[in-house]
Amino acid sequence: MSTRWMRPVFVFVSLVLATTTMSKIGFADSPFVVETVTLSPEEDGQFGAIALDAFGNPSLSYCDWYSTDELRYARRAGGTWSTEVVPNTMYTGWTSLALTGAGEPRISYTYNDATWHRLQYAKRSGGVWSISSVPGEGGIGSSLALSGDGSPRVSYIGFDEALTYSKWSGAQWLTEVVDDSLGVWSYRTSLALDSLDNPHICYFD
Repeated sequence: MSTRWMRPVFVFVSLVLATTTMSKIGFADSPFVVETVTLSPEEDGQFGAIALDAFGNPSLSYCDWYSTDELRYARRAGGTWSTEVVPNTMYTGWTSLALTGAGEPRISYTYNDATWHRLQYAKRSGGVWSISSVPGEGGIGSSLALSGDGSPRVSYIGFDEALTYSKWSGAQWLTEVVDDSLGVWSYRTSLALDSLDNPHICYFD
């Protein structure tokens, strides 16, 4: 008897996200026709996130968790999917994806080092990826949003299960604790910015 891992499948019908036992990461358009995104049967698609560009083309961030642990980025254009490995990313998890007005990807994700989870931020500009670390320990369940000027804002579960919010000032990451009394099962956050770039965060307490 064979065992099949749970794999996320992204379904775009009224922005519904579903999970099934497919062996690959997929994206579905109405009427639920699933497209294969991964290019190799060894790949999987854990901790996936989705974003649409200005033309409605989908992009995905995910972790090839059971194979190489690398962070990956996939994009569909002209009906064809392409995927790429974000360089220098290992032991990753919990991705969140946002796109700039020009369609450039920005990804927050968890880096699992030998002692604790840490929050990382990857961005691609002109085809070149760069990575920065958000200071401090923790970094589970991040949610990424871009401000009006395109700078990243991230909510996540930080050190000692505290809800944490960080933003890039243009020179450094500025971090504040929002709620330090979360339960041990708080693993995910969701962030939105209003027209004045004020953060609004949904989380489990």
